[in-house]
Amino acid sequence: MKERGNPIIRFLAILLVLSSLFLGFPGRVKAFLPEDIDVQPRTLNLLRGESALISFYLPKSALVTTKIFDSSHFLMATLEDHLRCPEGRHTVKWNGRDTDGVLVPPEAYYFTTKIEFDDGRHGLYNPAFSGGKDMGLISTKIDKQKREVSYHLTESARIRIRAGVQKGPLRKTILDWVPSGSGNHVVAWDGKDETGTEVIWNKEGFVLNATAFSLPPYSIIVSNSENDYIDYWTERARRSGMALMEYMRTSRDAGAALVRAREVASKVLSGTSGRLSNYYLINTFINRMPEVGMSFRGDGIVSTGDVPVVKGRVSINVTLSELTRKILTEQRYEVVFYVDDVLIGEDETGYSPYTWILDTTTLTNGPHIITVNIATLSDQVGSCSRKIMVSN
Repeated sequence: MKERGNPIIRFLAILLVLSSLFLGFPGRVKAFLPEDIDVQPRTLNLLRGESALISFYLPKSALVTTKIFDSSHFLMATLEDHLRCPEGRHTVKWNGRDTDGVLVPPEAYYFTTKIEFDDGRHGLYNPAFSGGKDMGLISTKIDKQKREVSYHLTESARIRIRAGVQKGPLRKTILDWVPSGSGNHVVAWDGKDETGTEVIWNKEGFVLNATAFSLPPYSIIVSNSENDYIDYWTERARRSGMALMEYMRTSRDAGAALVRAREVASKVLSGTSGRLSNYYLINTFINRMPEVGMSFRGDGIVSTGDVPVVKGRVSINVTLSELTRKILTEQRYEVVFYVDDVLIGEDETGYSPYTWILDTTTLTNGPHIITVNIATLSDQVGSCSRKIMVSN
């Protein structure tokens, strides 16, 4: 029989999660239930000036505090702070701006609401522990004529779509854990690999893989904004007098205790609340495709250009972007090399810059595609491909 863990711990964890979602106290005050809540619209295009209306029912007059957080639990905005609200339907608007009035970047956001009644009782809606359900493989369809990939989600989720070659390299990340609402979606893709070297969807062994995990209920997805995600957080860190990575490590408003509690509760509950995605517990800022570059050096370079002509032994120089290098400083990753989608070598201890010596005398004269993958232990994979012309 499969061991399912300590039932007492499981029960306590369930209580922890339920209390964090809908905390109520004894009495005749109506419970703050999820069906009382509504958010419209749930996807915002901030370039069009759209706002979200958050509404819920108050059984009696109360003080209300509503806050917006991002998926990494950073406090983004306080919409109302101990605001006296009458009994009935209550609505508050979020215009997609943070506490400083700056438009937030494209991402998924959730809200918390605390209600405090005059008799001392109170309730809290906080979906920080929710979401993360592994939705498995998502069905996709490629329309080569329209150069589109379509998919359908049964609920709001964070989705990743990757393309590559079976038993070969990852060649393209089409969507990198992008928040998407429920329903039908279409994303543009011309069939080319990450660096635009060649069209790969006609290759033998071509594979398109899409996976997703659910977002917290009533998540607000910002689809378009004037601010890029990295640029936004870089500027926010600068205003705080910190370097970006220092800020992301030390200034999480929800606190490290929340994150640790979320991890523990999620692991304990995994046997009863559906399978949780392995990617769910990875911080959104870190859970991203590594940005990889590749160049060729050495006496074997006959001529340079978009397609360098090479012979003999050639040095392949692999580099990471500054941001990727900072993110991977505290992680292990491997460097994997392919020629024409066939594995030729790998090193489980990666670093940047990294140099690999390619002996082109083992290859036939003519064009070849060199691909390098940078892969972390938690399955963030970056890809870079370059065409070479071997002339020995």
